[in-house]
Amino acid sequence: MQATIAELWTYPIKGCAGVRLASAQALPTGLQHDRCMVVVHAETGRFITQRSHPQMALIHTQIMGNALTLHAHSPLQTDLVLNLDAVGLSKTVTVWRDTLPAIDMGDDAAAWFSQALGNAVRLVRFDPAQTRAVKTAPSERYLFADGYPYLVLSKASVRALNERLLEKGESPVGIERFRANVVLDDIDAHTEDYAATFTHASGAALTMASPCTRCQVPTIDQSTGQAHPRQEPTMTLNAYRYDRSEDGVTFGMNALISQACTLQQGDVLSVKLSF
Repeated sequence: MQATIAELWTYPIKGCAGVRLASAQALPTGLQHDRCMVVVHAETGRFITQRSHPQMALIHTQIMGNALTLHAHSPLQTDLVLNLDAVGLSKTVTVWRDTLPAIDMGDDAAAWFSQALGNAVRLVRFDPAQTRAVKTAPSERYLFADGYPYLVLSKASVRALNERLLEKGESPVGIERFRANVVLDDIDAHTEDYAATFTHASGAALTMASPCTRCQVPTIDQSTGQAHPRQEPTMTLNAYRYDRSEDGVTFGMNALISQACTLQQGDVLSVKLSF
């Protein structure tokens, strides 16, 4: 069995809009630049995402070399350009249960995000001198993602969801709601659930590590920053994707990669099922 890479996405700032790529460096810690930055409360250092600030969906990023451009889609804010390798003061931040030092991106970035979000916040980047271990695989590392370096999802799984939504009279949703890194095509719906590995021609293998338990973010329209009034598509997913062992709705798979490689849209992956 084979799958095709249909889309590649990196999310330089956790919670903000992603960047679609034609090709990407796949590193053990995730796609290059993925979740390398996070917005935190200025005082507490605790992380902020669309869960509490859905308008973050409207903050778009663009990467050119070492330059990261921020665009807020607001006539009141001009674009801001940051150096991805900027060196600044250390700030202690907390992402879920992990507390670690990060590199503050400076007052301009803090003022820009504070205006965009209406709260006093700071933007920090992951300190390469630090490590953050994957809980279920302590030898593996990742940056500011929720729990794993990669999230894998198939287009067929989203099509199957949209069929159910249409049957209920609801509008279909785009795959961007689910913030995957690697989007696969040419496989059946939820094949990712039953796969052990997706192996690239380079020999690098994406190993499926655990189902991705979903929060309320998929209910947020990524083009408007508004949540669905009836909590779709989560309500529909709950009817057929509730996993008692995970105590929640699962959709897509968290993954690890065996070695660094370059992934490209259109690359063919060999699928090894787990049974």
